[in-house]
Amino acid sequence: DLEKCFMDILWEVCQSIEDIKKQGQYNTLYAGQKYVDENFNTAIKMEEVAQSFYMSSAYFSTKFKDLTGHTFSQYIIKKRIEMACQLLEDSKLKIYEIAKQVGYNDEKHFSRLFSDYMGVSPRQYRKNKKQYV
Repeated sequence: DLEKCFMDILWEVCQSIEDIKKQGQYNTLYAGQKYVDENFNTAIKMEEVAQSFYMSSAYFSTKFKDLTGHTFSQYIIKKRIEMACQLLEDSKLKIYEIAKQVGYNDEKHFSRLFSDYMGVSPRQYRKNKKQYV
């Protein structure tokens, strides 16, 4: 039964290698998410992020959604709107300045996305937050 013992050991080694590969993939995806978290306010493209982590765009897209619960685009919008909310609450920056700081060159586009995401315009959001302070 030396052959069976050898096959069992070989199976365990293969499983361990697969586990290590999966862990490496998740570490890479977490690094990708961290990169996005640190650069969401730039003209960031999923294809470039995927390439920088040696993944295909399709694979990165699927795994990024598995990890974050959002598509790459949704995640970028979410991060930008969250930062915009913080700036609207904590700064006296004008709306167009906030739009630029979070990665939008077009204030109207920013305001439309903000309204869709938050249910109110950036101005109304700021006004509402000041009422409760």
